Amino acid sequence: MKNWDNEYPKSSEYAHFYSSYVNNVPKENVISLLNSQMHEFYTIANAIRGDKALTPYADGKWTLKQMIGHMIETERVFAYRALSISRADKTPLPGMDQDEWMKDSNYNSRSVAQMQLIKKLYRESFMAARGVDKILKKKGFKINV
Repeated sequence: MKNWDNEYPKSSEYAHFYSSYVNNVPKENVISLLNSQMHEFYTIANAIRGDKALTPYADGKWTLKQMIGHMIETERVFAYRALSISRADKTPLPGMDQDEWMKDSNYNSRSVAQMQLIKKLYRESFMAARGVDKILKKKGFKINV
């Protein structure tokens, strides 16, 4: 395995907390997968109609808009972590308390179209920085969660 495009991470390369997430990622080219996810995201987001976007599936749960916002925030946090690692920053990387963050979000007041644009911009920014993958592999940093 010579590059990130074709590698599947070893369990020693991520915190145990993330194993259920990593195990759900198909073992295929990660760059192609990231690109195809955007198409899937648009398909699902475009199917959300009216009040459905503001209706949680159960009491105390997030709305669809809040779930989309969480996806955006999580991707942004991990992109920041990747950047920090690629710059050999020794500062401990912050975790995130998704429930606390959601309390102060305004996702329910945004349109689904606005949120699609935000996700698209963050993903494009992350994909543009793809060259950091070689640096990440060489650094051997552990991320604090």
